[in-house]
Amino acid sequence: MPTLAPALRAQLAATGGRCVSLFYGSGALEQAAFAGAAVLAADANPDLVALHSQLARDPSRFWRALLFLGSCTRRKRDGEGAYRRVAAAAVSSPLERAARFLWLSSLSWNGMWRVNSLGTFNVPPDRARLARPWPFPCLRVFERAAEAVRGTTFVPDWRDALAAASPGDLVLADPPYAGGFVEYTAARFTDADQEELATALRSAAARSVLVAAFNSPRAARWYEPPWQRWPITRSGRVNARADRRGNVSEFVATLGWRPTDIFEAQLTIEAAHLGQPAAEPETRSSPCPLVASRS
Repeated sequence: MPTLAPALRAQLAATGGRCVSLFYGSGALEQAAFAGAAVLAADANPDLVALHSQLARDPSRFWRALLFLGSCTRRKRDGEGAYRRVAAAAVSSPLERAARFLWLSSLSWNGMWRVNSLGTFNVPPDRARLARPWPFPCLRVFERAAEAVRGTTFVPDWRDALAAASPGDLVLADPPYAGGFVEYTAARFTDADQEELATALRSAAARSVLVAAFNSPRAARWYEPPWQRWPITRSGRVNARADRRGNVSEFVATLGWRPTDIFEAQLTIEAAHLGQPAAEPETRSSPCPLVASRS
């Protein structure tokens, strides 16, 4: 998948809007494009939201909490037992929730976070990770992450974030992909949710909000014209079956704006690297009058 940050920054430079992220997740794209800037974000995983929020509040305090958790669990003497105890533990504060989330996801199989329908974490431990002297990032990494996310405000639901989007804002919608992994939270993201999201995004675009939506080819039926779809690929290394790891096909769909020359050039370079034809939009739509002409 190409680096989209320059194209996103160019769009908001033209409109003077802000980024509104409906499914923030790790925040990698948002932080690359708008580090430290005002971003309105939603995410359904309260543990992940706690991580971002606690890092932004005080990375040193979070670092100390992680140190304490690593010490009191006796991980070095009883790795798998410590893992089970932390997974079963109840949390009483956002700081505890954030530290537990990072502790478990850093030591779980393939670094995965997954919960069952009751919201219980259920990923087995990775013995190699458990055996490492210190399997977590250093304090400086946390400090840099805090700087990138400090301007981000979180709301509970993607609908709340989308309702707050104003003309000229750029909405990023990167939901659990149709036909893919949906077990980040106890509430699964169904086909009905996918359709509701696509419909709501079209309504937002009608009020001059810029939209970029990401999904798998299975979701293409919800992103027909006037959407403009761009086929892309990403790395899909997290899979229980080794034969299913590799490049994964997906798309970026836009409404109200057309990706800049930088984005199109990156797609073409990536396609050449993969031995594919140069990327072209699958569907076309008119550019938003708010956006300056392409340079």
